[in-house]
Amino acid sequence: MHKISMDPDLVALRKKREAEGLQSLVETHQALRPLCEALSRAGLPPDLDALPSYGPRGAPAIPILVEFLRSTTNPAAIKAIVRALSVPWARPIAQLPLIDAFAAHPGEEFDGLRWAVGNALDVVSDDAIFDEIVGLATNAEFGRSRQMVVLSLKNMKRPDAIPVLRSLLEDDAVSGHAIMALGRLKAKVARAEIETFLTHERPWVRTEAKKALKKIDR
Repeated sequence: MHKISMDPDLVALRKKREAEGLQSLVETHQALRPLCEALSRAGLPPDLDALPSYGPRGAPAIPILVEFLRSTTNPAAIKAIVRALSVPWARPIAQLPLIDAFAAHPGEEFDGLRWAVGNALDVVSDDAIFDEIVGLATNAEFGRSRQMVVLSLKNMKRPDAIPVLRSLLEDDAVSGHAIMALGRLKAKVARAEIETFLTHERPWVRTEAKKALKKIDR
């Protein structure tokens, strides 16, 4: 084991990855510096991780965050901004900018970033962006990164959310999250379809199907 750890090629690879990681952190810090300075000038905490804990008192930060979300290109910085926007009081200002951020980053290399944006959309979405959410949720090119976007359909009051979710039960990349949303909506019309997932090959999907059926049957 000692000989393997001292292999020159492995040592070189480890050093390269450490250097790349450090460089990435530096670049992210530099990308976020103007945003943090803008927050400070507005009398707000410059720590993006701390902003959500301020509750609605942090609402004045939302327009500033949105402005930088639109102009920032560093993926890690975008993800940090998106996490800070994942709060109910970001609605409605952040809704369309988050939709744009999701669609602006195609490709598998951005799956993690899009998932984070989808998570934010699950927090802030409502009927005001129903069409935009459906457009993202039904676009199979975005693969599994749509999962939280699909789940956000549970927030909708429009009855046509249920047909959309039923159609997504046929999409293996997001079917589990469609089941979760249908359960939250207590969609009795989808009961028989959800029941077929009780024998699904993925344990977590079977579990979510059971939970959804219990909510529907209450």
